[in-house]
Amino acid sequence: MVKDTYYYDVLEVQPDVQDKDLKKAYRKKAMQFHPDKNKDPGAEEKFKEISIAYQMLSDPDTREVYDRHGRESAQDMNDAGEHDAADFFAATFGGAQFNDLIGQLSMLKDLSEVSTRDAAGSPPTYSRKASLEHHDGEPTRPASPASPLSFKGRLKMSPEEKKRFEIEEARRRKERQERVDILSKKLIERIRPFVEAVNPGIATDPETIAFTEAIKQEAEHLKLESFGIELLHTIGNIYMAKATVALKSKEMLGIPGFFARVKDKGSALKDAWSVLNSAVGVQMIMDDMAKKHDAGEAVPEVDLHAIQADLSGRILLASWRSTRYEVSQVLREVCDKVLTDPDVSEGIHIKRAKAIMLTGALFKAVEPDESDEERRELEQ
Repeated sequence: MVKDTYYYDVLEVQPDVQDKDLKKAYRKKAMQFHPDKNKDPGAEEKFKEISIAYQMLSDPDTREVYDRHGRESAQDMNDAGEHDAADFFAATFGGAQFNDLIGQLSMLKDLSEVSTRDAAGSPPTYSRKASLEHHDGEPTRPASPASPLSFKGRLKMSPEEKKRFEIEEARRRKERQERVDILSKKLIERIRPFVEAVNPGIATDPETIAFTEAIKQEAEHLKLESFGIELLHTIGNIYMAKATVALKSKEMLGIPGFFARVKDKGSALKDAWSVLNSAVGVQMIMDDMAKKHDAGEAVPEVDLHAIQADLSGRILLASWRSTRYEVSQVLREVCDKVLTDPDVSEGIHIKRAKAIMLTGALFKAVEPDESDEERRELEQ
């Protein structure tokens, strides 16, 4: 018998709930009170409450302390009452379960650095430009995905700030390359059973069947994570797009592959503009609020709650779009590295492309256990 059932009641589950059912309950409640969709004044606080309850109960250690000694002891152990932004976004966008597929989001690292700096009382040294950074003439990621609210155009920096900025960017590029290298090795290992099968891709091939079932089971597990469906569909789309480019490049002098590449780049640009539009929308609301505050204009309480709910939803949506963009760009690099590996033959390249295509199709085919049209809007 547990001492306190408050967190269980928040998620509407029994104290003996299993992990899988706990995840389902959390996902259902989180979507119900998603601040981007639920405009009720109390939706934002309810959403935070749900997130805290799930974080407490999903960790075996804090759950055990909570069951035995109640909320106060568990909060002291896990500091559950004051989650930093990095912890919140880590739990919101897939959690650690997706690390082998997408790595750690740079947004989370940025948030951790900001939290550490703020805790130390150190002011920020500069703000990054709110424009797309470029690499070899192509957009790589939105500037400062962890801070979509700093959309203030170009900023003049002193020589010292510029130097710090360049050092920071060099560090980010190094971390990005290390992330791509690690994920490339993990992807090669993931698809190895298919690539080394006797008859890869043949419906009756035992190794192909085993590979397919393993991917399906993994996807069924991952979809229970927060934004799990959206992340699986994002990964699936990129895998299928890059595999299509690789396979079509072998046909008719590579002409079909050329058009596939054009389509893939168009999709990347669309995602980039989606991120920027979300950031601009957030900034416009904040600027409007700041002008009203400076002018001494009183905002009715009911309007203030509505604005706060709308802003919270926009921030979460902007953060998701930034996450989706970052994941897409990283995985494009990963797939390119795996599918153009100079150390293996063209035959292996083709087998890898087919394995990645199959994996992508299986991820993209995953559906939520319950019908939820709100989830689809986040993918637009």
